[in-house]
Amino acid sequence: MSIKYALHPNPLTEDDEDHRAVVQGQESRTTEDIVEEIAGGGHSITKEDILAVVEGYERTIAKYIADGDRVNTSIMQISTSIGGVFKGTDDYFDPRRHKVNVNCSPGSRLQEVADNISSQKVKRSQRQPNIVHVKDYESGTINNQLTPGGVVEIYGSLLKHDPGDEKQGVFLVSDREELKAGPLIRNKPSTLMVSLPGNLPATEYEVEVRANLRRTSSIRRGNIGPLGVVT
Repeated sequence: MSIKYALHPNPLTEDDEDHRAVVQGQESRTTEDIVEEIAGGGHSITKEDILAVVEGYERTIAKYIADGDRVNTSIMQISTSIGGVFKGTDDYFDPRRHKVNVNCSPGSRLQEVADNISSQKVKRSQRQPNIVHVKDYESGTINNQLTPGGVVEIYGSLLKHDPGDEKQGVFLVSDREELKAGPLIRNKPSTLMVSLPGNLPATEYEVEVRANLRRTSSIRRGNIGPLGVVT
């Protein structure tokens, strides 16, 4: 087990020589990834069985927290607290002034993992759009298919771009051609939503985001794929 890190300037200190470690190459794992990992471990239980157990586990934890209890497992410790100022001993909870906070800290198993993770220093990666996954709304798939004329939502970081610049945007790149997707429906740093061309040929494409980021002098690219077209 190891994590990769690169050193970046630390803007929180006055010394220009001070740097901070930034973890590199992290993937965002979901419940679906966890289920796939368990199901692929040679067990006789099905993905549906695993999903049902996970749903029951999460629902029960949420119930305990809603009841005001603490939850202590080897993975995490969850508790609640109330924030805000109360005006004397006769004051009561007022949602306009007070807030219930959910506090989460690592359990013994995660802490043991953290204590034993090794680290590896790598070169600072170039600042560029990073795509974590692409959701195709028509087929309901993630990082799998593209539907001609449909809509996809792209999740990641540094995705926002200038839609008025023809060189920036969401592009579909195959070994034969390059198509620009659009119109753009949502344009946020962590989320893009865009329509796909209706005449999308049936082949495999890489989804590529091109953006001229702040503090950069050229267009940077981030991609994911290949993804197949639904026929």
